[in-house]
Amino acid sequence: MAGVDDDLRGDYSTTPAVIVMSGRAAETGKDLDELDATTCEENLPALPGDPPTISAYREGTYCFATSSGGIGAFRVTSHLSISDIPSSLAVQVVLWE
Repeated sequence: MAGVDDDLRGDYSTTPAVIVMSGRAAETGKDLDELDATTCEENLPALPGDPPTISAYREGTYCFATSSGGIGAFRVTSHLSISDIPSSLAVQVVLWE
């Protein structure tokens, strides 16, 4: 999850988290297999803001915009307890064209 044009970054500076670099993300109440690009796009903020930081301790599914204008969704699949301070995170991601 690192590179010049990465859309999602891991952050371990204070608590483990995923940063959405486009500045457009929204939590959904659905599983990944229940989502599609249209549903995600309808729930995203219209304009980017500061890149949101989503705690890896929080369970949930999140829609996001990519830096290339695409739409995707992800969920953290690492099972962490509050006492865990991991050096990596696992996420499941779906991208739509």
